[in-house]
Amino acid sequence: MSSDPTNQFGANQFGSPGSYPPPKPSGFQSRPAAPAPAAPSPAPAPAEPAFGTTTATAPQVTTAPPEEGTKEKTPEVNSKLAADLKQFDEVAARVRATCVPSTDFSQRCQQAFDVANELFGNAPTWVCFYRELLGGSGLVHTIFNNNTDLGAFLRTEQYHQIQLMLTALRSREMPENDPNDPQRMITVRLPKSLHEAMCEEAGRLNISVNRLCISRMLQLLDPKMIPETTSKPRGRKPRTRQKTS
Repeated sequence: MSSDPTNQFGANQFGSPGSYPPPKPSGFQSRPAAPAPAAPSPAPAPAEPAFGTTTATAPQVTTAPPEEGTKEKTPEVNSKLAADLKQFDEVAARVRATCVPSTDFSQRCQQAFDVANELFGNAPTWVCFYRELLGGSGLVHTIFNNNTDLGAFLRTEQYHQIQLMLTALRSREMPENDPNDPQRMITVRLPKSLHEAMCEEAGRLNISVNRLCISRMLQLLDPKMIPETTSKPRGRKPRTRQKTS
């Protein structure tokens, strides 16, 4: 059935009605009817172009609506994010320059918490907070430069508070992507039972499996929990971030 409501029940669907047969002449002569007013002549139809010729028509520009669930970023939002990231980088550079790890372990734990608290108050995205604090070259690895101290720090209350800061940043309506930290994709081989368990857990938490995996990977792992092996690592070698000039 046609989607045009004017063509579902119109006359064109069943054909135009035919003319009725003319009436039979009668024996009475009636007065001739007054002539009907002449109908206005229709406007002349535009001449069709000759075969093989083309006519120039104005192009029709259509704008597709944005996809559902996406928000169009305005230049003001992008400029504000760039300014906030620049300010955060300045704060992070100052913190790195003034951070001198203590020789006492408990004081270093407090140092890590103080650094995280200062970065937390200036972070426009959770990505930049993680990169400067817990990333591969983050300040936590500068304060705890061996696996023994790092593993002990991961079991402290200060580290738990840092994870709460990271979770709070991820819960805000903040940009998911950091323009200074492009995204990468990895392929992980895992047993079917582990995959099913992660899918079920994501369903219980009402989140995607991708978000669950990121939440798991954001937590540093105690080196003691990594099994030792003598076999060579399989798969692709991890790519290091290239330094930008």
